[in-house]
Amino acid sequence: MLGESLKQCVAGAAWRADPAAAAAQAHDRAAQARLRALDDTLARLKAEQAELTAQWQREKEEMRRLQSIKNEIDRVNLDIQARARPCARRARRACAPRAVISACLADVTRARAGTARTLARHAPAALR
Repeated sequence: MLGESLKQCVAGAAWRADPAAAAAQAHDRAAQARLRALDDTLARLKAEQAELTAQWQREKEEMRRLQSIKNEIDRVNLDIQARARPCARRARRACAPRAVISACLADVTRARAGTARTLARHAPAALR
């Protein structure tokens, strides 16, 4: 108690002796406190930025994978349509005999089965 009173008296005497130095010292302490607060905030914001960047990268990769699957689906659908066109032409030319129609359906069924295997292989776990 006595030591603190002495320090206060000395600080008061310093204030009276050199008010500019005492004000500068008080300003330095306040500036250091503000600097520590800013450093803490900066560290917190950098950690948050790193977390958000990692989340963005994960979402970006998932979107790339989904786009890849969509492109594969589109490619297979175009393949199915391309295989179905000759079947339809053959069926029209042959007045749609049962064997031609069966062959066309078999072609389309095989193509769709390939699509299902492709989707199962590339689909994200959340869609399975």
